[in-house]
Amino acid sequence: MASLQPSSSCSSKTSGSHEKQPPLSANNGIDEGKPSIVSAIILSLMAAFGGFIYGYDTGSISGILNLPPFLRNFGRMHEDGSYYFPVYRSGLIVGIVSIGGLFGGLISSRLTDTHGRIKTIFGFNILYAVSLIIQITATKSWVQIMMGRLFTGMAIGAFTVAVPMLISECVPSNLRDACVSCFQFMVTLSILIGNAVCYGVRHTEGNGGYQVPIGLGFIFSTILFLAILILPESPRYLASVGKVEEAQKALARTVRMDPNSNYIVNEMREILNSVENDKAQGDASWSEIFTGKPKMFYRIMVGIFTLSLQQLCGANYFFYYGTSLFTSLGSNDSFATAMILSGVNCGCTLIGMFLVNRIGRRKLLMFGSVVMLVSFLIFASLGSFALYTDNNDPNGPVNASIGRAMIFFACLFIFGFATTWAPLAFVVVAEIFPQRIRSKGMALGTGSLWIWNFLISFFTPMITNNIGYKYGYVFSGCVLFSIFFVYFAIHETQGVTLEEINEMYGSGVKPWNSSKHIKEIRAMRNQEFQDTTSSEA
Repeated sequence: MASLQPSSSCSSKTSGSHEKQPPLSANNGIDEGKPSIVSAIILSLMAAFGGFIYGYDTGSISGILNLPPFLRNFGRMHEDGSYYFPVYRSGLIVGIVSIGGLFGGLISSRLTDTHGRIKTIFGFNILYAVSLIIQITATKSWVQIMMGRLFTGMAIGAFTVAVPMLISECVPSNLRDACVSCFQFMVTLSILIGNAVCYGVRHTEGNGGYQVPIGLGFIFSTILFLAILILPESPRYLASVGKVEEAQKALARTVRMDPNSNYIVNEMREILNSVENDKAQGDASWSEIFTGKPKMFYRIMVGIFTLSLQQLCGANYFFYYGTSLFTSLGSNDSFATAMILSGVNCGCTLIGMFLVNRIGRRKLLMFGSVVMLVSFLIFASLGSFALYTDNNDPNGPVNASIGRAMIFFACLFIFGFATTWAPLAFVVVAEIFPQRIRSKGMALGTGSLWIWNFLISFFTPMITNNIGYKYGYVFSGCVLFSIFFVYFAIHETQGVTLEEINEMYGSGVKPWNSSKHIKEIRAMRNQEFQDTTSSEA
């Protein structure tokens, strides 16, 4: 009978367990079947409800800002009796979530290591529920709305660190890309739902007009609470605190296999070897982001740039201010048009989930960048030079045909974004760091995401007031840069384990040669499997 004995570093004194764990045994020679893809996807979708909360806030705030009762209670009155938001106020209400997200991500990086991924998600879900209470009880003070959204941002920031980390550490390597993409799918699905809810209450005059979209968050928070009761903890976290047997059971539960199956034992062997190496190096310090090996600073910068470029491509330009944007394009029902855009986003993310498990990261990311670049250049050019019929006067009438063409290219941009950068950025950042520094690396990566998220959401109203659709050229320049960044900086990591990714960085393989290196790893793995099968026979 094959067995796997956990290392002394795993079974010695740790924060989670002080008792020596029993060896892991495999059912030698028994065909246990294959890992359940359906089970892994379902559990990933349950965990990804943290992303649902993120997306719902993104999708609903654009509509909430334009709801009559929200404008009346928290905006200012024009001389003609209509209400409006000063650009700084709308920018703060939208952007404060990103400031909260920055702090929430950094705080959660510590908590995920000391208390685990599940407990961290649970704690910040409580904070999210509190933030909803603060917002829903506001009737006059826009500052109260802003403070509630600050706490919402802290919760969302923690979810963007803990949820992709939990999923990437639970699922098998060949399913990791599709399962981590579930996080982005839930984001896009909830953006659509957020737009739909605002569309449904757009004619409501009472305070319920904005309290209903905010209050629905309690339902989503409750669903996440229930999911937490079912979800297994990260096997890698459990192994790192000495709970090897629990880790083995958690890994088996994710893919519905016998804990003692050969497949699970082999996966656990790699996890335990990685944990041994991490413990031999001691607790990871923040200084290791500069000095750690292999290539830790390089990997940190890849994570930061990847999630920064996900924001700088300009997608949130459409999502945060979509309702206002389509009003300026001459849309008769800007709420409905924004909902169409979010529907394209959601549907294309499903396509992206299908593609990421079949096409390499590098090819998909570069394809997405090319589609986004072409779409945004045409969108910005049409808006800057052809949309307005009266000497390009932004306050004058618009050319309806040009407006429709711009909406088409906005949808084409979303297609390029949703099938590639939207899901893959989180996949890349969730898998490029070793266990001992993963929480810190992801916190820094998502921290950059939130900084750019805030800057874009806060300054977009002011910038568009000054330069209009020429703002799109700024995003186009960032998308152009992303093409070169992917080619020269991002390694191919499709279908390899988290431990093999760490070894690949240590081997010095160049990003443009990484696809060939992956093929060599797979060939070596297949040969080892055949040798093992032959020896057992």
